[in-house]
Amino acid sequence: RPQDYQTAYRQAATTISQTSHPQFNEIYTRTVLQPMAQYCGYLPEFEKAIKKRKQLADDLEKARRQLSKEQSKSPEDPSGIERAEQDVQYAEDAHNTLNRTLIAEIPKLINTRVYVTDPSFEAFVKTQLQFFSDSLQNMAVVQQRLPSVGGPGDDSVLDERIENVMSQVRSLNICTLNV
Repeated sequence: RPQDYQTAYRQAATTISQTSHPQFNEIYTRTVLQPMAQYCGYLPEFEKAIKKRKQLADDLEKARRQLSKEQSKSPEDPSGIERAEQDVQYAEDAHNTLNRTLIAEIPKLINTRVYVTDPSFEAFVKTQLQFFSDSLQNMAVVQQRLPSVGGPGDDSVLDERIENVMSQVRSLNICTLNV
């Protein structure tokens, strides 16, 4: 009876919705989303550091221009030149320190992606497999309640019915137009 199929389907869908899906979400969140979010959380810090390095490079160029200006303006005044040289040295030190740090840390960040993405992807695949296996198991109950189709001869009956409908479609005038 159709009511039996509907009831079985509704029960299977409810079981999937209330049991399998929450389990999937919990495992997926813990093994995929959280590790990836933690890894991606480092990216803005690196972006800030790269922007800071660019700003320090601009400051260094500005200090060098100022030193050149001081040297060409009055070579007799050593205090202005000395101050400009100190500014250049300070800007150079700041830029080089940050640059060395980024050169050392960016490859580490890139290499750690493997240690995050590989296990997360594996967990994702295994979690999906478990979810779909559970869903298939729940839907098997519905399939058991469906009337049996019969043996291999049923395919020929279905093929015959399809061919009959197709011949009716072919006999329509619209199908015989040469466009």
